Amino acid sequence: MKKLGMIACCVLVGCSTTSYNPQEYGSNIASLVIPMGNNSFKLFNSSTAHVQFGVAGDDGCGDYFGAPKAETEDATSVDVVIPADRVVFVGFRATLNEWSCEAAGHFIPSKGKTYKAVSAGDGRGCQLALVEVEGGQEIRPIVLGPIKKKGFYSKLCME
Repeated sequence: MKKLGMIACCVLVGCSTTSYNPQEYGSNIASLVIPMGNNSFKLFNSSTAHVQFGVAGDDGCGDYFGAPKAETEDATSVDVVIPADRVVFVGFRATLNEWSCEAAGHFIPSKGKTYKAVSAGDGRGCQLALVEVEGGQEIRPIVLGPIKKKGFYSKLCME
């Protein structure tokens, strides 16, 4: 029964069997700032939302690593090391009672740059944006490319 529950969980929310090891990227890295908690990604003012990221393999596909954990409970964001010059997936899922929506896309970060996932729109729909950050200031929006999901476990791929 425990195994069946785990399989059902994977089918409903998607499984990530990939472990994240930022050291494998060496010095060819960038940074992704991911908001924590529901403050900036609330949908209709009463939902839960989680931002996730993933890195594509040589085939252009990959899995989410899951929502990162903050060092403290009151942290408003977490900085994640991501590889530069490789496809990175960014997405969020919001839920409200039995209803849920998801927004996601991909981009290729540049070495040494910092990017931030932000909520777009007025909070009445699933919208995700990415901006480049320099000196603590949002300096330009990043256009996210489309993704498609394939396979039983919804592997993420560039469209």
